[in-house]
Amino acid sequence: MTGQNVRQSLPAAATDSRDSACSVQDVRAEGRSGASGRQSWLSGMAAAGVIVLAAAAAYHNSFAGPFVFDDDGSIVQNPSIRQLWPLWSALSPPPESQTARGRPLVNLSLAANYALGGLNVWGYHAVNLAIHIAAALALFGILRRAFISPLLADRFGNAAPALALACTLIWTVHPLQTEAVTYIIQRTESLMGFLYLLTVYCVIRGAGAGSVPASSAGVPPDARAGQPPTEIDAGATSAPRPFFWYTAAVLACLLGMASKEAMATAPLIVLLYDRTFLAGSFAEAFRRRWFRFSSPPVAGRTPGCSIPGVTPVRRRARSCIMFGCVFGPTRCA
Repeated sequence: MTGQNVRQSLPAAATDSRDSACSVQDVRAEGRSGASGRQSWLSGMAAAGVIVLAAAAAYHNSFAGPFVFDDDGSIVQNPSIRQLWPLWSALSPPPESQTARGRPLVNLSLAANYALGGLNVWGYHAVNLAIHIAAALALFGILRRAFISPLLADRFGNAAPALALACTLIWTVHPLQTEAVTYIIQRTESLMGFLYLLTVYCVIRGAGAGSVPASSAGVPPDARAGQPPTEIDAGATSAPRPFFWYTAAVLACLLGMASKEAMATAPLIVLLYDRTFLAGSFAEAFRRRWFRFSSPPVAGRTPGCSIPGVTPVRRRARSCIMFGCVFGPTRCA
């Protein structure tokens, strides 16, 4: 081999060496990410188990509680829950059904209870407790993602799962929850509360879907210091389905409004959460999820759409869906 050939082969060898080193680093990074994901999943499942056990321990002795007060008119004397079919009958509680009146989803759940066990109070209490547990799990998810958001991560990020679990356990077994769980017809309150929390949780998941946290993308944690939180940061995950999560948020919001009127405030809470933990300001929140698609996309690209893994069309659709729930029906081109 001549000296010229040796000189030509040296840069190529150096390039191959760098490529090999990068490949090894990528493999190691993927391994660490996978291990971290498994650990997070296991800790989440363990926390969920603790929440379920705490709720069961707190309310297991309430299952023999009889029908009281408004239970009589809303359940015992309510003819609309005597049959599940046709559904329209179960979804149309009569005016004399007291607490169930005007709340079709609650009345439908009571009809399902009656179909399975008649007026056996055990089944009604079991459903109430299941709803309460589901609400607690949704709350845990919201809190955990709030604590790891850029706004709170510096102070609480390392302790986020433990803090979220502690707050959720206090909420789950707090005496103020007793009426909503043990007073059967107060299912109106607990079911609305669950769907309220589920709406917020789905919005958070939708904001993070299809992206990765800045720290996982090779950006140093302090590289974004002083900058407002973004969708990519706040509870971001690798789930590639923002459209699914925003659709679920809309459905949860609508079902909550069919459970109790207080659900009408959920859109405002979603907007406040968006401003505080996702967008950083009301102007940015509106820019991302409202005004951005007021003008048609140019050359197949929505202005300002920069979230990796989300096409402009999907971005535009999910914004319409979210604020269709928040601000009422929205026309989406």
